[in-house]
Amino acid sequence: MGEWWTYRPDDFLMFSLRAWYRLLELHNRAWWPMQAVAAMLGTGLMWAVHRRVRAALRLGLVLAGAGLLFVAWAFHWGPHAGINLAAPYFGFAFGIEGLLLIGVALLRSELALSYGQGTTPAGVALLGAAVLLYPISALLWMRPLAQAEWFALAPDPTMLATLAVLLLLCGGQGLQRPRQTCTLLLVLPLVWCAVTGTLSWALDAPGWWIMPAAAVLVGAQAVSSARLP
Repeated sequence: MGEWWTYRPDDFLMFSLRAWYRLLELHNRAWWPMQAVAAMLGTGLMWAVHRRVRAALRLGLVLAGAGLLFVAWAFHWGPHAGINLAAPYFGFAFGIEGLLLIGVALLRSELALSYGQGTTPAGVALLGAAVLLYPISALLWMRPLAQAEWFALAPDPTMLATLAVLLLLCGGQGLQRPRQTCTLLLVLPLVWCAVTGTLSWALDAPGWWIMPAAAVLVGAQAVSSARLP
């Protein structure tokens, strides 16, 4: 056995890129037409944020939290566990984050968007990327739409939508101890961006840089909003 520093990320891969795309296809087929429902809910959330609906932030937290819980149960603890030994641990992390988001939405009755912060346009853009652009990107990478990744069904677009909602939350109003709360809520999504970016890079997947780039954007916006240390 060689020294540990001689190993590369692809040395730990347990499946191929083709197997991953096939897994997504089977998952989409099993849960059709939930994709359309999730897309409509995500689009409605974008409209609510854009129109400054009072309950938009709370709705976003609940939708993102429910999506994370569903992905944890139906994907990570389901078919993903059949090809990846780490999948159940990913599911555990998604489940914790989902419960935290829903808990904040239920316990903080005075949550509100703040439109004086630059986090709102960035949040809406990330929501659009997660809900609309992510599925379409399958066609850009020359894959059938049956293998697309959808918000509330696949890990990356669901976590991207979570980052968008957290960006709105951390730039908004109504949180007690906003710095500590936002730091806590951002840890798991940012770690996931690093994990999935590394895994996608090792698989030589097109667009492997998307989630790490989103993490950098959210981190920079959160810091500039003066809500995080």
